[in-house]
Amino acid sequence: MNLGAKLIFLRKKSHLTQEQMAEILDIKRARYNAWENEISKPDLGTLVKIAKYHKVTTDYLLGGENMFLNEEMGDQEYMELIKKIEEKGAKLEATALLRSVGNGEMKKETLRDILKAFAIIERNEK
Repeated sequence: MNLGAKLIFLRKKSHLTQEQMAEILDIKRARYNAWENEISKPDLGTLVKIAKYHKVTTDYLLGGENMFLNEEMGDQEYMELIKKIEEKGAKLEATALLRSVGNGEMKKETLRDILKAFAIIERNEK
């Protein structure tokens, strides 16, 4: 996933518009739009601001596989988890879970236990 796609994903996960994200970063919406559309790229200082706001690593923004400081679950798995939980009508809960892992409030083992429980529930519904 390229930087623009990651910016879109993170912004939507936070339920923000481009205008709101631009305000947070103290830039014009057109500039932020250019980043999402891969027309230009943010400078290093702005990348750090974006990473801190979304509680992700700069490595993730620059092409790394792992969104949070968790070596076992990559960003694709997090996105799939968000989608599955949102399909069940739990959008806010999904976002809260992922942020709590990303900022260290929840251990990754706890999230794995939640995922196992979710998989069992999903399997039983079929």
